[in-house]
Amino acid sequence: MRSGSGGVVDARSYRVNFRRIRDVLNFAALYNVDDGVKQVYHELLTGHLKPEDRWFTVKWYKKLLEQNPKLLDSY
Repeated sequence: MRSGSGGVVDARSYRVNFRRIRDVLNFAALYNVDDGVKQVYHELLTGHLKPEDRWFTVKWYKKLLEQNPKLLDSY
């Protein structure tokens, strides 16, 4: 599948079902995704967490290529 800009659309699903881990191991997470997002947002606002290039895929790849231009030679 292609996007309007000509790139490939990522059609993977990241949905997971934790029923089995709950039933077999009697495990229940203390926090959910919303809790995690709120925590990261709070830490960014308070300055305890600083954005880094490695969090942004394109920026990180560009940085890796700047550090090692021959990185893609093996492909």
